[in-house]
Amino acid sequence: MKPDQSIIIAPPAPVAEVTFQPKALAMRQQALEASAIIGRVSTPEENAKAAAAQEVLASVSRMFEAARHEVTAPLLQAQRAIKKSVDEQRADLESERFRLSRLCGDYLALEDQKRRAAEALRQAELSKFEQERMAEIAQAKTHDAVDEIQEKFDAQAFALVPTGVAPVRASGQTARYDWEISRINEHVLAKARPDLVRRIEFDMRALKDALTRGDKLPGVEAKRVLNAGVRTRPAIDV
Repeated sequence: MKPDQSIIIAPPAPVAEVTFQPKALAMRQQALEASAIIGRVSTPEENAKAAAAQEVLASVSRMFEAARHEVTAPLLQAQRAIKKSVDEQRADLESERFRLSRLCGDYLALEDQKRRAAEALRQAELSKFEQERMAEIAQAKTHDAVDEIQEKFDAQAFALVPTGVAPVRASGQTARYDWEISRINEHVLAKARPDLVRRIEFDMRALKDALTRGDKLPGVEAKRVLNAGVRTRPAIDV
C-alpha cells in the first residue's frame, strides 16, 4: 500500500542503518587480534592465555549485544503499541466476520446435505430404473423388441436427469469444509502419527538433569562433554 493510501497515520519509519563508536570497533579488533595468535592449548600457561582471550571476546561481544538491546527496545515497544492499536480496531470486524461466516456455513452445509440427499435418491431411482430395463430386455424375443425397450427407457431416463440446479452460493462467495479442533493431545498424536507433527519442544534443562541422574531416556543419544568457558563480568563501558 502506498504511503498516501495508508489508513494509519504514523511517523516515518526509523532508519535501520547504525554506526559504531570508534572505541568499540577498536576493542573488537584488539580482542580478535589477541585470540588469533593462540593456535594451541597444551600447557597450563597456554590454557590461561586462551581463557583470558576468551573472556575478552565474550565481554566485547556482550557489549555489542547490550547496545543492540538498548537501541531496539524502543522500536519493539513501538511495534507492540501499533499492533495493539490496530488489533483493537480489527477486533469487532473479525468477530462479526466470523459470526457471519458461521451463519453462511451452516446454511450452505444444510443446502449441501439436501443436494446430496436428492442426488442419492436420484441414483436409487436410476438403479431401480436400470433393473426394470434389464428385466424387460431379458424377456425380449427379437432385436427390434430390444430396440423398442431401449428407446422407451431412454426417454424415461431423460426425465430423471436434472436439467440444472440453481446456484446456492452468493456472488464471490467461497465455501469449503474444514475441521474445528477443540483439543489435541500432542504426545499421543506424535506417537501414532509423527508425520502430522512438525515440532515438539523439549525441556533441555530437565532433560540434561535426568541424564546427570543416570536416567535412561528412550530415543535420546547423548555423551558427556566438557565445555570450557569463562565467568561473565559486566559489559565494558565505552
